[in-house]
Amino acid sequence: MGTILMNSHTQPIVNVRGGFLRSLENNVAIIRALGFETHIKIFRPLAGLYHRPLTLLIENIRGEEVELEHDSGHIRNLLRSKMSLICDVAGSGTQTIHFHDPCQHEEFDFIFFGDLHGMFHYLHDILESVNRLEPMFLMSNGDMTHGGRLEDYHLLMDLLSCSNVPVFSSIGNHDKRAGGGRAAYRRLLAPMYYTFSVGSTKCIVLDSSRKRGLQKFQYKWLERELQLAGQSRILVFLHRPPVCPKYNYLAFSASSNAWRFLSLMERYNVEAVFGSHVHIFSEFYKRGVRYVISGGGGGALWQPANFHHYLHVFVKKDAVDVQTIKLPTSDAKVSQRLKDIIKLNVDHHIMKNRRFRQAAALGTTLWLNRARSSSRRFRFRRRF
Repeated sequence: MGTILMNSHTQPIVNVRGGFLRSLENNVAIIRALGFETHIKIFRPLAGLYHRPLTLLIENIRGEEVELEHDSGHIRNLLRSKMSLICDVAGSGTQTIHFHDPCQHEEFDFIFFGDLHGMFHYLHDILESVNRLEPMFLMSNGDMTHGGRLEDYHLLMDLLSCSNVPVFSSIGNHDKRAGGGRAAYRRLLAPMYYTFSVGSTKCIVLDSSRKRGLQKFQYKWLERELQLAGQSRILVFLHRPPVCPKYNYLAFSASSNAWRFLSLMERYNVEAVFGSHVHIFSEFYKRGVRYVISGGGGGALWQPANFHHYLHVFVKKDAVDVQTIKLPTSDAKVSQRLKDIIKLNVDHHIMKNRRFRQAAALGTTLWLNRARSSSRRFRFRRRF
C-alpha cells in the first residue's frame, strides 16, 4: 500500500500491502498495519553493502497472536507486545514476510463511532468499552479532530495507542481543515481510501470529505474493488453519507454523485453502508441497501432528542445487527447547545489561529479604551 525508495545506498526498498510504510530511516522501517493480512517485500540490490539488518516495527497488529511467515533471509530478535511487533530482518536479495491474524472468523463484531470532534474524553470512554469487549476492530469514521492540526492528531494517536484491538479510520471534512491536515492523516493513520478483509467479509473505506462526494478516480478504484470482491460480503465505510433523510443538505451536494454511489451499492449487493457527518443516529434503506448513519461520537448535538453514542456491530452469517450504546449526554436545551457550538468554534479559532488571537486582543484593547474614555467624561460632567 506504500513504498519508499531511498537514494542512499544503505537503505533497502520496502513495499507494503495490507498497511502502509510510515517511515524508513537508519535501517528502521515503521509500518502501520491496516487489516489482518499484511505482506512486506524487502529488496536489497547490493548484498555486500547490507551488513546491518533491517529493523521492522509493525503497529496496529495483534502482536501476541499474529502468525509470521517468510520465504528467505533470517528473522531475529523477535519481540511481541499486545498491539505491535518488532524484529530484525537479515539477508540480501528479495525477501517476503507475511503477517496473518488467526483470529478471523466468518462471524465477528466491531465498534463504530463518528464525529468525535476532538472531545477526547468520549474517546476514553469508548476505548474502555473496546478493551473490555475485545471486538475484532475499532472503526473511527471521520471528524476525529475538530481542526485537523498536527497537535490534535498527536493527542488522538496517544489515545488510540491504548486500544487493545486494531484501529481503522476514514477521513472527515474537519480532519483536513488546517493546512497539512490531509498529510498528517496520511502519515499517521491511513491512506485516503483502502480495503481490508475479515474472513469472507470485505470492508471498503472511502474518502467522502469533499462536499460534492467522491471524485472520479476514486469511483474507478471503488468499482474495481467491488468487482474483485466476487461473492464476498461487502461493508462500506465513509464519513459524509450520499443521502440522509431530513438532513440531505449535509449529504453529497452533487445529486449526480449521490445517484452514482447509490447505483454502485445496489449493483454489487453491498450489505451495509456506514456513514457519519450528521450528528444523529439513523437507519434507512435505499434501493435495497441498508444505510446506517452514526455521528454522535462527541460533536455538538443539534436537537434535544439526539444523544452521544457509538455502535456495537455484530456481523452474523445471515444478518448485520447494530446495537446503539449511549455516552453521557447533557440534557441542555437547544439554545444552550447552540451556545456550546459557538463557544467551541470561537475557542478553537482563537487558541489555534494567530490572526484570530491578534484580532481578539485588538478588540479587547479597543473596548477597554472606550470604556475608560466614557468613564472619564462621566466624572468630568459630575464636577460641574
